[in-house]
Amino acid sequence: MKNVALIVQRYGQEVNGGSEYHCRLLAEHLAPDYNVTVLTNCAVDHEDWDNYYQPGRDELNGVEIIRFKNESKRLPKAFRRYTKKLRKKRYNTKGWRNKLYRALDTIDGKSLSHIREEWFRTQGPFCPGLISFLKEHHSRFDKLIFFTYLYYPTAMGIDIAPEKSILIPTAHDEPEIYLPVFTNVFTNPGYILYNSHSEKAFVERKFHNSHIPNQVVGIGIDRANRFIEKEAIPGVDFSKPYFVYVGRMESGKNVGDLIERFKIYKTRFPSDAQLVLVGKGSLKVDDHPDIKPLGFVEEEVKNTVLVNARALIIPSKFESLSMVTLEAMASGVPVVANGECEVLKDHIKMSQAGFSYESQDDFNLALESLRKAPDETMQLNGREYVEKNYSWPQVLKKISAAIERKTVGTGIMP
Repeated sequence: MKNVALIVQRYGQEVNGGSEYHCRLLAEHLAPDYNVTVLTNCAVDHEDWDNYYQPGRDELNGVEIIRFKNESKRLPKAFRRYTKKLRKKRYNTKGWRNKLYRALDTIDGKSLSHIREEWFRTQGPFCPGLISFLKEHHSRFDKLIFFTYLYYPTAMGIDIAPEKSILIPTAHDEPEIYLPVFTNVFTNPGYILYNSHSEKAFVERKFHNSHIPNQVVGIGIDRANRFIEKEAIPGVDFSKPYFVYVGRMESGKNVGDLIERFKIYKTRFPSDAQLVLVGKGSLKVDDHPDIKPLGFVEEEVKNTVLVNARALIIPSKFESLSMVTLEAMASGVPVVANGECEVLKDHIKMSQAGFSYESQDDFNLALESLRKAPDETMQLNGREYVEKNYSWPQVLKKISAAIERKTVGTGIMP
């Protein structure tokens, strides 16, 4: 069997994050056919990157993990300072990637490469041991699969053996992607696996890299099959209609906006409907009789809360796929999604399994319609959409084709 390394910023049962969960599912599904090793750091929380796990070898669900110590905590003040420096030098005209390094040789007397490394170090995770390991041992692996464009392990690791590197960028139109530090990430890999057509179109417009072999793959989605007794879940009144959010509790996920919209909805349409929030993060939720934050929960609890909801609400403006959206649809749960996110809007349009909103009125009408009664047509549409487009056999066939492609020189050849 071929040896495949998956490189990702965090990995573990306790990790709360979409791309990290994506990586874990893929690693476990590839393991029967490949010798899979995950290279990651020791953190659980991306807010501070504290070392939670012990460095060294570990195993989870039959997948080998090698963790490397995080050598520096997240440094928010320094990170903001370096971000400000880089934003002054954004160079986004046509053909900018060909001129970037000439245009940005120095910033305030420091080389761009120095500023770039400091930006990644202060953002975190900063795990140079992982990069040293890759430099020394990359020949052990037939393919290197890098998850998420944004972090140090991918940005610094993808140049080590670009000809056998596969990038799963999980990219979207967010401020960070316009900083002049990611050119190599999107122009050097031998192959790119996108989560959606919207992501592919955005990246190719931004980085002019359509010449790199690529496919739109996404991820396989299974219908939830592990549950727990409702009575064992405190904080949720299953006798009342409720809507659920599942994900990181952060302003970057637009959760604060969701909470405010729900409060306005309840004022204009009084009812016993509740909003249940599943996930952990830095966002604090004020006490409200109809808003129930559960924090991070086990998979069985999440599944039980999700499948009994009137709908899943996804308020994020920035997604490359949104696995929880597809998980909800697979289980017949309608989705109410922020229409400002192109990926989510496409899911809703193509599946006809929910509503997208751009205004408070849109939000109110969607929730009130679903509160009154479950929509059986949407339930069926969601299941069919996921089964047709996101089955594991389809996904694994595409990813295996990328892994099996022969590497020649600095590119991957059929």
